[in-house]
Amino acid sequence: MTLDRDLNIRTAEHVGISYELAGVGNRILAAAIDLTVIAVILIGLGLGTALVLQRLEAGPELGSIVGALLIVFLVVVVPFGYWVILEAVWNGQTFGKRMAGIRVLRDDGSPVGFFAVATRGILRVLDLVPILMPIDLILIVATKKGQRLGDIVAGTVVVKARLSRDFASLRTRAATTPTSVTVRGLSGEAQRLVREFALREATLPPLVRAEVARAVARSIRPLVPESSEHPDDVDLLRHVAAGLRESTGDMPAGR
Repeated sequence: MTLDRDLNIRTAEHVGISYELAGVGNRILAAAIDLTVIAVILIGLGLGTALVLQRLEAGPELGSIVGALLIVFLVVVVPFGYWVILEAVWNGQTFGKRMAGIRVLRDDGSPVGFFAVATRGILRVLDLVPILMPIDLILIVATKKGQRLGDIVAGTVVVKARLSRDFASLRTRAATTPTSVTVRGLSGEAQRLVREFALREATLPPLVRAEVARAVARSIRPLVPESSEHPDDVDLLRHVAAGLRESTGDMPAGR
């Protein structure tokens, strides 16, 4: 078994999508960066609260109450909020994950949602228990999808992020393709397939690109009124990608 493994997914449209699973090293690096960021936030909040109490000349009783609440807030709320909020709104990434080049996805390849990252965040507390942390590391290496306990419960995986991490990065490529198609009727799954194709198109060999484009186009042509004007599948997907980019602005892929 190697630490570099692929997650191969076949969508409802029978299109294969492959992701490279993040290894233990990448995940430890991301966690170390995130913990450093969290530590800086906690220190800043602690010092700020101490200064406020000092200026208010709070008595011992008030100081004890505020201190107890602060400890709960710092130990529980801040770390939980950091991971959950960032992963939910930042395409499955935190500062650490972005710097390590990894991100969280659903185990079916779809974008991660709030409840999934919240579940991961709750179970992340187990990583702070010295006896249980090695178990998570073993699970990441031993499980087929490289999942720790939180991933297994939440139905998520951690994969290596591609160089084109979000749909906004398609701006240069899409700008050369005039938008002349209607994309309002596309389902979320269809939009995701188009995004995946657009992000990977340049890396695919010509024959593979044509085959994948044919499979994706077959599922979206009935949903695009102008599809008959674009008989070439690759050309159609490029126009649809441009239309999706314009309709969502700079919204990250999968949002």
